[in-house]
This record gives sequence, structure tokens and C-alpha cells, in this order.
Amino acid sequence: MSTISSVILPNLNDLGSRAPAMEEGVSLASAANIQRDLRVEQPSRTLPDGAVEHHAAVRYTSGQMEMRPVDRADAALMAVTEPDTFRQFIQALSTDGDWRSILEPFAQRLQQHPEWLEDRYRLPAAEVLRRSQYFMDLTALVQLGLIARG
Repeated sequence: MSTISSVILPNLNDLGSRAPAMEEGVSLASAANIQRDLRVEQPSRTLPDGAVEHHAAVRYTSGQMEMRPVDRADAALMAVTEPDTFRQFIQALSTDGDWRSILEPFAQRLQQHPEWLEDRYRLPAAEVLRRSQYFMDLTALVQLGLIARG
């Protein structure tokens, strides 16, 4: 069980008002009663078990952090329309490679394929975005069968 205690420390910005007391032989430690044993005091708030969750640290690649929303949407559409190119893109993204050189030609090809903007392509692409948390969770792409486990 986790507990949070209230600790009252002296206001050190207020030392000017305490200067006469300190000159009279009263120490700052005794004046502020700092020597309390906090282990025997009741906690000010008790958290229930399971209220604090600890997760494994996740390392994001620079590409994952740099991708704009439009890049993410284009990449998701690439996953549906050109799976082989998408695998190359994810490989470059996950190894901090040059993912832009793969994504930009695909984005230019979108103009030549207006049918890729129909629901039969857009809805599966939206599901790829949702399940991968907008490409922040690349392990979800393995579960979707879009990339090989590696």
C-alpha cells in the first residue's frame, strides 16, 4: 500500500523575521520542530492497492516523434495499399533510418490513385492507426500481421 505524508518544512524565505530569535540562542532546528519522526505519524492520504501502475519504459525512435499527423495517415494508407513498401517503411522507422524517402514517393502516388481515398481503403487504414496508437506502438503491427516479428 502506498502512502503520502504531509511534511511541513520551515519557510526559509521568512528568515528576516526570525533573526532576533536566533540571536537569543534559539536554533532554527528547534524553532521549526524539524526533528519529528515521520514514520510514526498517520499518513495524510492512503492510496488503495493497484492505484499506482508501473509500466515498462518505452523507447520511441526519432521518426516516431517527428512524424506529422498527415505522415501517419499516409503511412496507414500505405499499410493497406502497398504492404511491401509499408514493411520497408516500418523497418526504416524502427531503426531510425530514412523513412521519409519511402513515405514521400508514396504520398505523391496518392494523387494518381483517387480510389485509395474510398472507404474500402480508408477504414482499414484508420484501424491500423487506432490499433498502433498512431504508430507509437509498433508491436501492434505484428499483431495485425502487417510486419513480421523481429
